Parts: sequence; structure tokens; C-alpha cells
Amino acid sequence: MVRIISVVSGKGGVGKTTITINLAATLAKYFRKRVLIVDTNFTTSHLGLSLGIFYPKSNLNKILRNEDIIENAIHNYFVGMDLLPLSLSIRDLEGVDISKLPHVLNSVREKYDYIFLDSAPGIGKEVIYSLNACNEVLYIATPFLASITDIIRVQEVVKELNKNEIGLIINMIRNKSYEMKLKEIETLTNLKILGTIPYDEKFLYSQHHKLSVVDLYPDSKLTKIFIEIASNLTNEKLSREKHFLIRFIMRIWPFK
Repeated sequence: MVRIISVVSGKGGVGKTTITINLAATLAKYFRKRVLIVDTNFTTSHLGLSLGIFYPKSNLNKILRNEDIIENAIHNYFVGMDLLPLSLSIRDLEGVDISKLPHVLNSVREKYDYIFLDSAPGIGKEVIYSLNACNEVLYIATPFLASITDIIRVQEVVKELNKNEIGLIINMIRNKSYEMKLKEIETLTNLKILGTIPYDEKFLYSQHHKLSVVDLYPDSKLTKIFIEIASNLTNEKLSREKHFLIRFIMRIWPFK
């Protein structure tokens, strides 16, 4: 049964889209899951842009305007991982009926194990539609009080909509004294922390190359962290033998 997960944050700039891409890539490459990422950040979409899709032949805007079929708007990144991008043009918001999103997702739900909705930050109208279309919610934050407080605000909306909270990923950790402790964050949010990700310029390099970190740096600490997070999400363990085999294949056939 497909898991439809809205990935949300209280504010922008916490790495929500980057984490969504890398988690999806990890699930597809290492856990052999069928994954679709849907951009639901309608006003400031970045998902397609992050993976080099600047002018998609079709997009979610067209689907929600009944101008195309969803099969034409889904773009394959590599085996097991697909993208449903939005248009980069603000003009293409005209005539878009976001309330149709659950129906659009239902039309392809049998094809995937996971559908991630890369939501807009905050608790605006776009986020409400993304939350209405999902079954579960995954939070992304940085280890600072303002970021965690914003998560608590989003939680109020999530609980009103009766959505299941998976947990929280803390990003951009530098291990500084001014950062909140993980125990403090768990106490304040009453959320399980699924993983912690350090600040690392490898993310900037991967964005420059329009690839995920797990593609570009398969032997890195970051890739191991994403495998651990994916393991927590799926409740599946990746054997050392399987991990070694996939890394070997990625060296001789690295990206797509």
C-alpha cells in the first residue's frame, strides 16, 4: 500500500526539498522502492529546478487545469524514482485547482510505494492542500528555537486535519553551543527524531551538478545517514552485502 507523505517545514531555507530528493533517491536506489516526488510548492517551486528540469514538457499545473494527462507530466530521474514538477512561471498558476490534488495522486497511487509531497514552507493555503492530500507528515527543521517553534505551529494544523506524524529530521547541524539539544527538541515537539544531518558543502556541490548527494557521493557519511533515515522510515535494514553491491554498481554506472 502506498504511503503518501507530505514533507513540511515551519519556514523556508531549512533544506526541505534537498532532504526530500535525497531520501527519495535513497529509497529507490538502496531499498528498491518505487518513489514519486510531487512538487506542491506552487508559488516558489524548486523541485524540478534542483534536478535540472527547467522547462518540463508537461507539469502538475497542466494536470490541475485538465490540459494534459498525468503520464505526460511524470519525469523519470532514474529507475524507481519519478518526479512530478510544477511550472516555474507564476503565470501558470492561473486556472489551477489545487483541490484536485488528491484525485491526481489517486490516479497513480498503485504504481508507487512512496509518494512524497514537497510542500511549501509555513502554514499557508498551499500547505493545507498538501496536507489534505497526504496520509502522513514528515517535518524538517534546523536545531534552532525559531525553527522548532514554527514546527509546533504547523503541528497544530496537522493535528486538526488528523494526519499521522512520522517524525522529525534535524538538518544543518554544526554542533555549536547555541544549537538546541536533540532531547529538548523531542520534548518540545513530542516527535521522534528520525535522523540528524550535519551542515555539509557536499549539498551545494550536488545542487550545482543537479544530482542528489547519494548519487554524487555514494561513499560519503551523508549517504550513510540517509540510508539510516530510510531504514527508520521503512523499518527495513540494508545488509552490508547489499550495500556493498549497490556501491559497486554505482561506481561503474554512477548516476542514471
